[in-house]
Amino acid sequence: MIGTLGCYIKQQKETLSPYTTPTPIVLHQTLRDIVTRGCTHVVMEVSSAALSMNRLAGIEFDVALFTNLTQDHLDLHGSMENYGNAKRLLFRDHLKKNGTAIAIIDDNYGNTMLNEIDQNTIRISTHHKNADVFVRQSQSSLQGINLSLQTPLGIVSCQTSMLIGAHNISNIATAISACQALTLTTKTIQQGIQNLSCIPGRLQPVPNDRHLSIFIDYAHTPDALQQCLTTLRPLIQGRLICVFGCGGDRDQSKRALMGKTVSDLADVVVVTSDNPRNENPNEIIDMITSGMSKTPFYSHPDRSIAIGKALAIATDKDLVLIAGKGHEQYQVQNEQTVYFSDYHEAQAAMARQTTTQWIVHATGGSLSKTNDKNNLYSRIVIDGRTTSDNSLYVAIKGTHFDGHQFCTQAATQGAMGVVINKGAMNLSEIDSSIVDIIEVPDTQKALGSLAQTFAQDWMSNSDKHMIGITGSSGKTTTKDFLAAALSAYAPTLKNQGSFNNETGVPLTLLELKPFHRYAVIEMAMRGLNHIAYLAQLAQPDIGVITNLGNAHIGVVGSEQAIIRGKAELFESISSSGHVILPFTEKKRLAPFITNNQNQLTFGTDSNADICIKQYDLTQNRLEISVCQTLISLQLPLLGKHNAFNAAAALAAAYACGVPPETAAKGLETAQITPLRNQIITKHDRTIIADCYNANPGSMKAAVDMFSQITPLQKRVAILGDMLELGTDAQQEHQRLGIHLAQFPITLIAMGEHKSDMAQACIEHGGHALMADSIEQAATLALQETQPNDWILLKGSRTMKLERIITALETLSHS
Repeated sequence: MIGTLGCYIKQQKETLSPYTTPTPIVLHQTLRDIVTRGCTHVVMEVSSAALSMNRLAGIEFDVALFTNLTQDHLDLHGSMENYGNAKRLLFRDHLKKNGTAIAIIDDNYGNTMLNEIDQNTIRISTHHKNADVFVRQSQSSLQGINLSLQTPLGIVSCQTSMLIGAHNISNIATAISACQALTLTTKTIQQGIQNLSCIPGRLQPVPNDRHLSIFIDYAHTPDALQQCLTTLRPLIQGRLICVFGCGGDRDQSKRALMGKTVSDLADVVVVTSDNPRNENPNEIIDMITSGMSKTPFYSHPDRSIAIGKALAIATDKDLVLIAGKGHEQYQVQNEQTVYFSDYHEAQAAMARQTTTQWIVHATGGSLSKTNDKNNLYSRIVIDGRTTSDNSLYVAIKGTHFDGHQFCTQAATQGAMGVVINKGAMNLSEIDSSIVDIIEVPDTQKALGSLAQTFAQDWMSNSDKHMIGITGSSGKTTTKDFLAAALSAYAPTLKNQGSFNNETGVPLTLLELKPFHRYAVIEMAMRGLNHIAYLAQLAQPDIGVITNLGNAHIGVVGSEQAIIRGKAELFESISSSGHVILPFTEKKRLAPFITNNQNQLTFGTDSNADICIKQYDLTQNRLEISVCQTLISLQLPLLGKHNAFNAAAALAAAYACGVPPETAAKGLETAQITPLRNQIITKHDRTIIADCYNANPGSMKAAVDMFSQITPLQKRVAILGDMLELGTDAQQEHQRLGIHLAQFPITLIAMGEHKSDMAQACIEHGGHALMADSIEQAATLALQETQPNDWILLKGSRTMKLERIITALETLSHS
C-alpha cells in the first residue's frame, strides 16, 4: 500500500517520501522493491498534485477508483474546475485498455468521469438502485458497520467494528467493487472487511478510562467536516464537541466555510491551530470564526490546550471529534516541524491527574483555600500571561519581577489556583475567582518539587530514558542534535530556548507526557551544587558532558571547581546508567565515575567508542564510527566543533538503544536553536550569527571554523565580551585577540574588553577595530567588506549581537 499513511509492504511500514504519491524516482524504486519482495498487488493513493505534475509517468492501473471531489488544494489548482480536470487524468492517462474504472455517482463528478472513457465501468451509489453497486441495507453505530450490497455478482454482506459512519459505507462499497473487478471471491472479500484493523486518523477512537467517546479524524475541508459531523450526530445521545483549525499558507477561502460548517453542525466548537506554518495562528482563527453562526465555546492557538479543554468539559454521553490532523505526528510552526499527535495528546489529556491534593503533597505546602481537593489541573505555569483554563500559577520571585504581583492577571487568563510564598500576600488581595490557594515556604523550590514528582512518575516506565547534558560549551547544540536523532525513533521532549536553569528545567519536566519516550535536558551551571540540584529534579539515567573549559571560572573560582561542578551530573547517574564524555577528558573525569557505570567516549582518537574519522568542512560532511558501525552524515551546522557535538549526541542515542543509522538520519534534520551558527544574508553579505553564548573554548572554535569556511572572501569577525571569567577575563580576551591574529580576518571588537582583544590582535600582526555601539559595528562591517563577503557575530548572550543584523538591514535601506 502506498499513500498518505506511508508505504506498507507485507504489513511492514517502510520509509517513503513525505508526499501522498511519491516523486517518480522514489515511486519506481518502491515499486521495484515491492516486486522483489514477492508482492502481487499494489493499492495506491493518487493525488491530484501527482497527476498534474506527471509523477505517474509510465504507470498504468488495472483498476482506477474515484470517490468524490470537494473543495481542497485550490492553492495548487486555482479552481474546482482545474482540480476536477487533474483528477480526470487518472482515468484518461493511467488506466489500462482492459482496466476497470470505478466511481461513486452520488458525486456528480463520478458520472462525468465515467462517461468520458471507453473501458469497463462500475457505478456505485448509496441510494440509486440503477447503479451497478448499491447499498441495500446498512447500519452504523459507534460499535461499527453492518452492510448489505447489491453487486453484479450478487449480494455481498459484511461487517466491521473498525469503521463507523455513512462515508465509510461508501468507502467499503468502493473497495468491494475493486475486489470484484480483480476477481476475488465473495468469501475472501467478507473476511477481509471483517478483519480490518483500525485506520490511523480516520474516525479513530481514543480508548480512555473515563469511557468518553473520542475520535480523531483527518477531515480538513468543509465537506469532510460536514461528512464527519453528520455521520456522528445520529450515533450519540449527548453533545457533539468538535476541535478543529485550518492550516497556514494554504487556501484561505475555506476557513470561513469550515467555521460555518462546524458552527452549524456541532453543539460545542473549540477553534485552534492546525499547521500554522508561517502565518499568525490567531489571525487564522479570526478567519475561521468570521464564518461562524455562533461564538465558539473556546479558542486557543495551542492545540494541546484546546484538546485538553474539550475533553475536560465532555461527559460520558458526549462525543469529541478532534479534526484536521488525523494520523499526522507533527505540527509546522514558523518553518519548524515539532512532534504533535492528536491521538497522543488526547491520551495525555485523559491521563493527567494533577489534583489539588497531589499538588499540596508534592510541594509540602498548606491549602489556604479550596472548594474541592480533587480539582483537576491541566497545566502548571509561572507566567500570568500564558495561563489558560484550569492552569495552576506558581508565583516565582525573581531578580526583576515578583510573580506574586500577577496573581490577578493569572486569574483573568484562566488560572484555577495559585502557589504563593507563605506570608507574601494578604489572601484577600488574590482574585476571588481563584479556586485554590496553596502556600509554601519557597515557590522556586515548590516548582522544582512538582517537576521532580512529574519526572519520577514518567521514569517509572522502564522503556523511558532521561538524558542530562552539560559542559562548558556545545550544550545547546548537542541537545538539539540529540533530540533530532531520538525523534527519528520515538517522541522526544527537549528544553526550549534557554530553559536550562533552576526555573527552565522544571518547566521543561512539567511538559513530560506519557507518549514521550525520551527527554533531553540541558543543564547550565551557575555554581557548585547547581548541576546536582538540576539532576536531582530530572533524575537522568544517561549523562553527557560535552567538554571541560574555562566557562564560569569567574563564578566557581578555579578550573578544578569547574570539573567538580560539571561532574555532579555523572555522580547523579545510577550504577546501571551511562556516562558519556570526551575521550580526552577520561583522566580528569575518572574520579567521578563509578566502576559499574557504562562509559561511552567520543573524539578523534581511534580508541574512542564514537570516533570521528573524517570531517569535510567544504561539504560539511562527517564520517564517524559509532561503536564499530561506520556512518556518514550531513551536519546541519558548520564547524569541526559541531562534529564533536554530533559525536556526543550519537553516543547518547546509542545508549538509548537507537540504531546509529536511524539516529544519524534524524540528526541531519535537527532544528537548531536560533542564533547558533545561523546563516543569514543581509546587504549582500553572508552573516554567521553565533551569538547565543560565548566562552574561550567556543570563541576559539568559532574563529577556527570561520577561518576555514571562507577562504576566497574577505572576512570580518564582530566579537563581544565573554562573561563569567572573573579575574581571568582580561587574559582570556587577550588570548582570543592573539589567536585571531593568525588568520586574515578583520576583528571588530565590542564590549568592556574590546581594547584587550583589539590591542592583542594588532600587537601580533592582525587587523582590528573597535566599536562603541551596534550601529558603529554595522557601519564598520560594511566598510570593511564587499558584496559576497562574510561576517561572523559571536559574543555572550547579554551582548545581544543579533541587533547588528537589524542594523545592517537598516543601513541597506538608507
